[in-house]
Amino acid sequence: MLLFMVATAQNDHMSQSDVLRNYEYAERMYLSQNYVGALQELKRNNLFTNGNDSLLYLKVKVLESLHLTQPGYGMELDSTLKRFLSKVNRFSFSELKYEEVVQINTQFQHFREQDKKFYDSTILMKPEKEEELTALSEQVGNYLKSAPNTFYHSELLALKEGWDKRKNAIVTYNLNQKILKRTGKSGVLAIGYSKGQGNLSAPFSGLNGYNEVINFFSGTYTKGLGVKYSLNASIASILFNIYSSSRFKAGINWTILEGEYTVFDWSRDTLMGIKESEHNTVGDSKSIKAGTNLSISFTGLLTHKIALSLYYSARPGALFLTDKYYFSTGTGSTEKKYSIEPQTANYNLSHEFGIKFFFFERLYINPFFHFGNFNWKSKLKSDAGDTDLDLKANYQFKFVGIRIGV
Repeated sequence: MLLFMVATAQNDHMSQSDVLRNYEYAERMYLSQNYVGALQELKRNNLFTNGNDSLLYLKVKVLESLHLTQPGYGMELDSTLKRFLSKVNRFSFSELKYEEVVQINTQFQHFREQDKKFYDSTILMKPEKEEELTALSEQVGNYLKSAPNTFYHSELLALKEGWDKRKNAIVTYNLNQKILKRTGKSGVLAIGYSKGQGNLSAPFSGLNGYNEVINFFSGTYTKGLGVKYSLNASIASILFNIYSSSRFKAGINWTILEGEYTVFDWSRDTLMGIKESEHNTVGDSKSIKAGTNLSISFTGLLTHKIALSLYYSARPGALFLTDKYYFSTGTGSTEKKYSIEPQTANYNLSHEFGIKFFFFERLYINPFFHFGNFNWKSKLKSDAGDTDLDLKANYQFKFVGIRIGV
């Protein structure tokens, strides 16, 4: 207290009682572990505090307790220690208190050296793999918890946040890529419905006489075909990924078995029949295509649960009408009876563009545009023993439809 009184006498700005009261308040708060309050009290007249040996000592003690909580107090402790050791005469100040400050300074400088060594070694790390980023991020995180007073808090925190961001990007990339690779990888069943466009759906007005039958089954008929609708189904599809990233992939899809069933309204026809003894018994005519499907697709991941795929597919297969038709010309002794038999050995190639909206990697909804030609093959026979005629139609078609697949 004597040293305090001597130092107080040197002050021109505050009375002895004011300084004493200031010291006692700060010391009382320090002893009650109210370190922040004690520091505020000491800094009420910071100029005087920094010029008074006893108040500098008390400030060192307060900051020693505070600097363990955050780096700002550590910097202030460093400057206060330097001021104390450069200003205070160790021979005129309390020996025990002076040695106490020296010990605090030694421990603090040791912490600074270790802190710098940790920081210097950490910034040299260049992790790239997920496990490396995780390990180093945890190491820095644990250090920041154990040493919140590190002088490199902001730098280490920024380094950790950068590593965490890079790790999360790798995790997201790998997860997206994994999801995208599985999306549409295999299919079990898909069913679809489509409607014909343009003249395809115009009413079939029927055939009139032998020549018109020949023209129709040879592909020169210019009126509507009477298409009502078309159903399609596919079984067992496999996607071969060619390229895959976290947001985009390209692949080739092979559908092993695909079929199309098209229905025509030919009820207006008054010449042909599907029974040998009756005309006008066609009603609905049916066409079937059976084959396979090969497509190239480009798929993008919108979210973890939704992907969008654009594709083009080639659909080779066999196309044929399902019914045998009969008609006759002439009357009495000049009557001739004819039959038109569908030929199943008939190669056909059609094309399709579409969009697939994948949900949960497997379920998809698929609007599509299907186009090509009806190129049915038929054989015309007569009961008079005339030479059979091979006929092949060729009618362009366009369908717009939608399918659902799993």
